[in-house]
Amino acid sequence: KEKPQVPAELLSLLATHPDHRGRGAGMALVADRLAKVDAAHEAAFLESTNPGNVTRYQRAGFEHWGSFTVPEGPTVDQMWRDPR
Repeated sequence: KEKPQVPAELLSLLATHPDHRGRGAGMALVADRLAKVDAAHEAAFLESTNPGNVTRYQRAGFEHWGSFTVPEGPTVDQMWRDPR
């Protein structure tokens, strides 16, 4: 699927220290960034190598756009969120 040709904010390199996972800190950071993206009426794009995050990002309004597998590496899910 081809992404729309609109300005988009790339959300990149989010990780939570293992001692703090499962407490909502990562998604709180995502929500904070998305508030700024929404204020600018821009789209958002991200890639994730953790399949468990796909549902989390869908709850934040992202749509699964596709995936690819890095040779001898992980599968990367691509997620898109339309401007709001």
